[in-house]
Amino acid sequence: MRATILALATIILVPARPALADDDLTEFNVVAGTLSQNLSDHAFDLFSDNDWMAAGSIGLEVEVWDELFVRASYVEGTQMSHLFSFRYDTELTIREPQLTVRKGYSLTPWLRPYAGITGILSYVSARVSKSYEFDLDHAQWVWGGKAGAGVELLIPRTFFNAMDATGLFKDFTLGIALESGYLLRPPVDLSTMGDDAGSSDEPVVAEGLIDMGEIGLAGWYITVDFRAYF
Repeated sequence: MRATILALATIILVPARPALADDDLTEFNVVAGTLSQNLSDHAFDLFSDNDWMAAGSIGLEVEVWDELFVRASYVEGTQMSHLFSFRYDTELTIREPQLTVRKGYSLTPWLRPYAGITGILSYVSARVSKSYEFDLDHAQWVWGGKAGAGVELLIPRTFFNAMDATGLFKDFTLGIALESGYLLRPPVDLSTMGDDAGSSDEPVVAEGLIDMGEIGLAGWYITVDFRAYF
């Protein structure tokens, strides 16, 4: 009993990096999660009933130095709404590859805070439509970036090491990461939205009722990631 208590105390209290096998020099991580961004822009109100846009993400991360990681990931999110008592449908979609560099520091085998920066190339597409009458579309690429800090909570590798796994799974463990920061993208001009259908005899949107103008896509974000470590 005493030995068990000492072992648990060692896992919880001793500051140490999550241990890898002696012959391993790097750590590989598979990451999947969600990103929620606050977009407090009047134009975003045309596409959402609130100020938040949610997206899903998946990525692969590799350690290039002592707890310095580089991650390539793909993020995609769509927000839809209705205008004027469901007369018009709106849709905003953002698809973006991201490249992240982050540095962590393990306080214990199960706790690792970190900070990182990310370069983003976003494909932004917007649509306003009315059934069988018209589709207004606009799409463009924009550069962006984000900076944030977070914390990883891991199951100590000693838990899975006790199962004597070999090969790819000899350093396997699971974890979750919470992160917050600021995501910056330039505004996208929606005033050039075009009528793809081109068959409507009536004005697409009554003048003065909707200001499509520019939509701001910068704001604070929160991510929740689930991670598999190898």
